[in-house]
Amino acid sequence: MSGFSLAYPWIVGFGGIGRALAELLLENKGVVELTVITRSKASVQFEHPKLRLFEWDVAQEALPDSVVSDGAPPTVVVNTLGLLHSEQIRPEKRLADFKPTSFEQVMTVNAQSTMLLAQGLERWVGRKGACMMIALSARVGSISDNRAGGWMSYRVSKAALNMAVKTISIEWQRTRPNMAIVAYHPGTVDSELSKPFQSRVPAGKLFTPTFAAQKLLALITNLSEADSGRFFAWDGSEVPW
Repeated sequence: MSGFSLAYPWIVGFGGIGRALAELLLENKGVVELTVITRSKASVQFEHPKLRLFEWDVAQEALPDSVVSDGAPPTVVVNTLGLLHSEQIRPEKRLADFKPTSFEQVMTVNAQSTMLLAQGLERWVGRKGACMMIALSARVGSISDNRAGGWMSYRVSKAALNMAVKTISIEWQRTRPNMAIVAYHPGTVDSELSKPFQSRVPAGKLFTPTFAAQKLLALITNLSEADSGRFFAWDGSEVPW
């Protein structure tokens, strides 16, 4: 069984997986209060007595302490933020396509957000508190599994995220033994992030947000402190760094 309570979960980001996970958690009897942190409250188009909403622009600042000023410290934090493309950003097909400005934005969302959240958790949870943090990564961030190349900014940002997860886990094992952090590959999910590239996904490998959220929640309920610093895939297997 998990060593972490679902009583006070946080979801950061409200895309396909974040929304589906929120719906599952709000139905869970063990959840006392769910905190959703998103760039715009308008993206959360429903209300629930257990739900708290906060806005945060990861590119501007660390998450403010006001998020916990009127609530309990989080017991589980899931960072679903991810950036692969936008109106201005496209994954690079070759090195010649690399743009520093795009790279900075991708790194901010995909790697810096988890580091800022982990930094905040140290203050909010304290040295003796228990909390599990899950950062959504991607298999393309695995260095040893990279056989196709391309998508340089996205790959590099997810590899950086993976290193951050590993490094934070080592520090927490010494300083906060009841806190843990893992990286998680949800597979290819039918969302805005994957939409331009779904035609390349093999049959049966494009998951619904609900399926992805169910798999993620199943993992969360079985994680313990001993799993800190690991990189899991949606099917429970471990992904090589």
